Amino acid sequence: MISLFQKQFNRIAKIIAATLLAALFITFLLQIFSRYVLNSPFGWTLELCRILWVWIVFFCCAFLVREKDHVRFNLLYSGSSKKTKFVMNERAEEFVASNMDQLAKEIAMGHGESVDTLAELLAVEDKEAFASALQANYNSIYSADNVEMAEVLDSISAS
Repeated sequence: MISLFQKQFNRIAKIIAATLLAALFITFLLQIFSRYVLNSPFGWTLELCRILWVWIVFFCCAFLVREKDHVRFNLLYSGSSKKTKFVMNERAEEFVASNMDQLAKEIAMGHGESVDTLAELLAVEDKEAFASALQANYNSIYSADNVEMAEVLDSISAS
């Protein structure tokens, strides 16, 4: 049922997007015709083209582009070293921030679900070595009682 509804919705969304694009194209051609053939450009065509373009971009991004296909500006990330990418991992930051206490306990023990999840988020291949390294460097990772998430991630990346 949901699949059928989703297919219908996508079909309608594509029709609307195509209609908007056709209207933009026709308006653009009308502007060219009025400017170069009639020597009297219509003022409203430029404004309509702008409005249609904005609607096309927002509509298509909202309804036709899948979640993983959205454009990401990762110029800084893709040009960074492996250590910098490690620190720039937003999902890992969110995870560490929301699981600080549990993560501290599990790092002290050298294993646990939170440590495994962190290794997964950071794309660590050897999880056991990662957990052992964290346990060995526990005092430098949690150097104070009120350590912040950024300090924890910096210390983990240094180990």
